[in-house]
Amino acid sequence: MSNSYVESVGSRLERLVQAFQNMAPTSRLKLLSSYASKLPPLPERYQGHGFFQDEDCKTPFYIALEQHQNIHLFFDAPKDALLIWAFGGMLYELIEDASREEVLALSPDFYKALGLEALLSEMRLRTLGVMLMKVKVELKKLPAPTLEVNT
Repeated sequence: MSNSYVESVGSRLERLVQAFQNMAPTSRLKLLSSYASKLPPLPERYQGHGFFQDEDCKTPFYIALEQHQNIHLFFDAPKDALLIWAFGGMLYELIEDASREEVLALSPDFYKALGLEALLSEMRLRTLGVMLMKVKVELKKLPAPTLEVNT
């Protein structure tokens, strides 16, 4: 973000949880699916990647991270996997421009507070936790940013 204030992951998560909890359970699926369109296009430098597939996830996905001052998430999945795209969009909304520490502190079961268990199976919901785990694995592979000291 270009401004000096970046909203914390905690406040984004709180807003996300409130949005889901404040609507009727039947409307939550529509809100969830709206996250699929929130992802930016995959940059050319990440084209031709391989997909990650966890034994808990039926659908493979791709996550790449870059860290400058803050985290930038890049995502891809098969085009017909709307739920996976929605989960990717939700993660993007939560962690784009967040700090390394905030992302690593995000609970792997944050999705339990969204109230989606009546609409999606536990296995489907765990996919969101697996995707966050993959984000954290990729983040730990990145070198920690160094602080610039002006003298």
